Amino acid sequence: MNEHVERYNLSLRFSPSGMAAPEGLNLSVGTTRVGDTSVSELTLYAEDWVM
Repeated sequence: MNEHVERYNLSLRFSPSGMAAPEGLNLSVGTTRVGDTSVSELTLYAEDWVM
């Protein structure tokens, strides 16, 4: 993600839960716990949605 941000001269945006997402990518990938397991959590958002 950092390489993408630097290559395209973007900035990072942060969700209320603290997940970082490159500006303009319109998605955020994080992890969440389910019982004793961690799973990937993908969040997609509209272009005009403010994180």
